[in-house]
Amino acid sequence: MKTWEVIIPPTGGGDIRTLLIEAATWMMALSEGLRQLADPTQLSSLNCNITPHGTLEIVDSKGGRTITIREITPGGAAAAAPKAPAPAPEAESAA
Repeated sequence: MKTWEVIIPPTGGGDIRTLLIEAATWMMALSEGLRQLADPTQLSSLNCNITPHGTLEIVDSKGGRTITIREITPGGAAAAAPKAPAPAPEAESAA
């Protein structure tokens, strides 16, 4: 299991909630966070953006809010974004 920080703004105003959730995937952490807060948001209304730092920004198109999720490493820091694969070497053309 991984630890995820899930930041969920309320749908009707109020305080932003930050939850630490143990889950295998970010999607499971999101579902659990919404369940814990009894938030009625349907997953089908959400779109996911991944920032260059690896944080997930989940945009609720119906509720007009952004839920933020990031993986927490065992030391308590946010996990680093995965590195992009190295570009493939260009093939030399035959003359």
